[in-house]
Amino acid sequence: MEGLLLFDLSRLEQMLPPELNVANLAGRTTRDLGEQLVKHATQCTDRQVAAYLEAGGNALIEVAPQRNAVLHARPATDDLGRTRLYRWRLPEAHFIDDTGSIVSSSASTNFGPSWTRSDHPLPR
Repeated sequence: MEGLLLFDLSRLEQMLPPELNVANLAGRTTRDLGEQLVKHATQCTDRQVAAYLEAGGNALIEVAPQRNAVLHARPATDDLGRTRLYRWRLPEAHFIDDTGSIVSSSASTNFGPSWTRSDHPLPR
């Protein structure tokens, strides 16, 4: 989605405020890109373009947490021996199923806020 919206900016440049250009927006996080599109969409000279950018911006804001969980997850083996994506961002850790949904983590994978490097459960 990010690419579609960013690539459309060049084509729509004549109808956009100066803040909405690829140079200003490339490299931003998904959520930040969405926020910038929503913030500046009302300044577009075409209502349909404004509505498109606002809808696209809101979609990016909404999908950002799940997108990040899936893209930043690592392969791991769950308690049943299946390979699953595993998102480990302290203080939370959880598996992600084949649909991209978060699966409740077991006590053995949720280290909580007290977990530190010095007392990690992995062998040394």
